[in-house]
Amino acid sequence: TRFDLPDIHIDVTCSSGTYIRAIARDLGADLGVGAHLTALRRMLIGSHDVANAVTVAVLDSDPAAVRAAMISTLDALGPMPRIEVSDDEVVHIRHGRALERAVSEDGVVALASSGDLVAIAEAVEGRIRPRKVFI
Repeated sequence: TRFDLPDIHIDVTCSSGTYIRAIARDLGADLGVGAHLTALRRMLIGSHDVANAVTVAVLDSDPAAVRAAMISTLDALGPMPRIEVSDDEVVHIRHGRALERAVSEDGVVALASSGDLVAIAEAVEGRIRPRKVFI
């Protein structure tokens, strides 16, 4: 995005697990000049964009702006699969009990009740085991 020797600024769109420092090192090696990072800023994680972030100054001085920028804990989980649970199931989850429930695929899921995050759970072989309970 900017070429101002000895600095080069780049934007990278990548998946998790990408080593940006290694990209800088490899670019320098390929160019025969060596390279390293002097700055790194993550601009986007999933659907969460730094453009929607609240500055520290605003956190300290403007409670209304902070409230306006807040997202629910359930929305913060982005595309994680969600399973809606009943009030009776919430009672079981609060006590750390597994639910017998057929799910489309095994893995980590968010359990929700009336739009609120209840727990993060692991779905395995027709059982949903709460791992972190929030209510």
